Amino acid sequence: MYSLFFILLSSNMPKQSSVQTMRRILSLIPVLFAENIIANLRILPYTDGMKRIYLWQLDGWPHFTWKDSVITPQLIQVLHKQAELYGAMRALGFSVKSLNHVDSLTQEIAKSAAIEGERIPAEDLRSSIARHLGAENVLTQDAIERLENNQIPQRIQTTVRAVLDAIQHCKEPLTKERLCSWHSLLFPQGFSAGFKITTGSYRRDEYGPMRVISGNMGKERIHFEAPPASSLESEMNRFFHWFNRSAKDSGIELALKSAISHLYFVTIHPFDDGNGRLSRILADMILSQDGNDRLFSMSAQLLIERKDYYAMLEKTQSGSTDITEWLDWYLGCMARAIESSLCQIERTQSIRRFWEEAHRRTVLNERQKNMLSRVLDSSWQGKLTTSKWAKICKCSQDTATRDIKALTSRGILKKEEAGGRSTSYSVCEF
Repeated sequence: MYSLFFILLSSNMPKQSSVQTMRRILSLIPVLFAENIIANLRILPYTDGMKRIYLWQLDGWPHFTWKDSVITPQLIQVLHKQAELYGAMRALGFSVKSLNHVDSLTQEIAKSAAIEGERIPAEDLRSSIARHLGAENVLTQDAIERLENNQIPQRIQTTVRAVLDAIQHCKEPLTKERLCSWHSLLFPQGFSAGFKITTGSYRRDEYGPMRVISGNMGKERIHFEAPPASSLESEMNRFFHWFNRSAKDSGIELALKSAISHLYFVTIHPFDDGNGRLSRILADMILSQDGNDRLFSMSAQLLIERKDYYAMLEKTQSGSTDITEWLDWYLGCMARAIESSLCQIERTQSIRRFWEEAHRRTVLNERQKNMLSRVLDSSWQGKLTTSKWAKICKCSQDTATRDIKALTSRGILKKEEAGGRSTSYSVCEF
């Protein structure tokens, strides 16, 4: 039996599917020769020494088991932190809740893409989410203008539509048609990283088994091989049946079910690309069934712990149907994600206090409102200087100097220690 290997050229690259790896290879070869790439790929014999049993090949698949004595303490910790988070949100006003909801969704989508090595402009993503949620009041004037001028890229808008459909309609049944429509929305042009992929339908394994590999040429390492394309219809039908059972019927807490769903779906790996993102969307869909807004980002925490995330997936997908270790790790990661969100709420409250005090002290012009909003945003980078103020606000240096001077005189901005041409400013804490 022969099996097609797509060779990943750098051992330092994140693990990728065979399709992703093929795109990596193609990107390194002149377009003139791209049409001949298939003929030049090496075909290696699949020998007995390379055989490995994966989770989906076990007799017990997909009937997972776990040790309650290990999982219950982690689950209780997650439930307590969720209660603390929702309690903290209830103490905030509607506008602050909207801001946190928009920010957490922005983080979730952006970080989920970043796990796969893709960068989505946070400001455009945030604007699209705010518009879909009817929360444009949290946006800067520049962001609103980009929305009104239809300057948000199509893929950002379609990705937001897929995620919000999963979250806002989380109790509607998951079907093949619905899942495939999300896949099409993630890749609206039918391309990923500049290369054509099959969208809106299950993979066909045209170039051999779907594999996750890494390593230099001649030293390739297979981390995982997905079920064959011929089994996807039956595998996914079984997954849909499991997924659509209510928490009450299944007797599984939503946090626990989301962890199982993540592993279950990404192990089936039904699409050419986007399986990781869809597994995280489905996990969020389950968590949303508790009736609360999504207020924390699992993807943000998974990105921070990406090395452990990949290692734990590989270990579990090559292990037994006892997934205790995966669930223990994933729930711990969830608890840390919630803790990060609680810290963000404190930051939001601090920002609210800042605006209340700033408006009490003076009447802000539009340039001042715009620049203060930018500086307070977590995505702000670098120092605030008069030249940067003038460039962003498209005003003269003198106007920028007057704006800043007015704010420093009222104790809203403060001058940093370094002076002269490198003078910079920061917001005061109230």
